[in-house]
Amino acid sequence: MNGTPGPHLEVTTDLVRLRLLNGSNARIYNFGFSDGRDFDQVATDGGLLPEPVRTRRLTLSPGERAEIVVPMKPAEKVTLRSEPLTELSSRFAGTEDRLDVLQLRGAETLEASPAVPARLAEAPDLADHAVAETRSFRLWAHRSTGSTWTCHAST
Repeated sequence: MNGTPGPHLEVTTDLVRLRLLNGSNARIYNFGFSDGRDFDQVATDGGLLPEPVRTRRLTLSPGERAEIVVPMKPAEKVTLRSEPLTELSSRFAGTEDRLDVLQLRGAETLEASPAVPARLAEAPDLADHAVAETRSFRLWAHRSTGSTWTCHAST
């Protein structure tokens, strides 16, 4: 919502699909709804999940993306918010903050949406795939420390 004052979305269907992106450089979000409702996570950075995951909370680190499907009722208002993340306390990562992110406002009447499918996508089985190439990367620390790290990555 990028600092939009009082962000809201007028909802016209009984299921709403939202794409959440944590574009922060350090903040960790702990998303959920003001009334504690369940919602389905249907995708991540890697695309659709094999099946929907029913949840009440979704934690996103910087750069992470998720897609969720939220049930709505006519004329209701509910707020997507980030709650404090008690498992990880870091003032600098924003885990102690409570932020209202977006209010969903249901129309007086809502169009029926198709149900969320039980199967969304097939996950590839990569267990037997050979590594195509091994590459080496050399990372250097700040000059004053004189330290050098070597990292090996497979692609």
